[in-house]
Amino acid sequence: MTVPFTWFTEPFQHGFFLRAVLAAVFVLIAASMLGFGTLTKRYAYLGQGVSQSMLAGIAVGTVAGLNGTFSAFVAAVIAALLIAAVGKVNGLGPDAAVAIISSAGLSVGVALISADRTRAVNLNNLLFGNVLGVTWTEVFILAGAATFTSIFCVLNGRRLALSALAPDVAAAHGVPVRRLEMQRLLVVALATSASVQVVGVTLVVAALVIPAATASLLTRTLGATHVVAVVAGAFSAFSGLLISYWFDVASGPAVILTATVLYAATLILRTSRN
Repeated sequence: MTVPFTWFTEPFQHGFFLRAVLAAVFVLIAASMLGFGTLTKRYAYLGQGVSQSMLAGIAVGTVAGLNGTFSAFVAAVIAALLIAAVGKVNGLGPDAAVAIISSAGLSVGVALISADRTRAVNLNNLLFGNVLGVTWTEVFILAGAATFTSIFCVLNGRRLALSALAPDVAAAHGVPVRRLEMQRLLVVALATSASVQVVGVTLVVAALVIPAATASLLTRTLGATHVVAVVAGAFSAFSGLLISYWFDVASGPAVILTATVLYAATLILRTSRN
């Protein structure tokens, strides 16, 4: 059974769909570029922790009448710094730090939003995204975030990889491991705060991990991993939005589920060949 060509073209007759595709692609590009470091540092839940903590910033911004993207970014930076600080406490670690900070941020955000009955805040959109409602301004912000993230990862790719895999060796070779790690946390904060409108606070970790995990099954070099992860992410964004449009399902989950299916198919194909 063949798919009619109009299945691909008809959605673009609506202006919101082009904005949605561009926004989703930019989000997945930024997340895919950061994915390798997230995997190698075992920080799979770092993006989740930062994104959940952003709910507190969004809630405060909403109550105070501030710009949502700006307040989300400020909250993401604060959460990243707190996670880094708490993770150094004896007896804890990055996983515990993420759990503590993200739980607190998520609880504060939900409490503030639920307590303020005078404002119409769609909690479901904050949790799971609403890419179909993005504006051109938000698309340009996402494009800037994706560009900045990509430049950062390309310029620092080898140092990031070395500091993630062997921090002692990296330090011995003159790599400023702590400063670079803090920069990585801040870039993750930037990417996640820009991604809230598209995939929501609960699905950011999937965007960070799944395209990079797919690329790791197919590549052996850092550059190839970045390229394949970006392609997998962009493909998942476009295909997921088509599925969302035609089958009337939530856009954020549709994009992530498409990325998951792509990963599963790649894993099965690789396993069958071994």
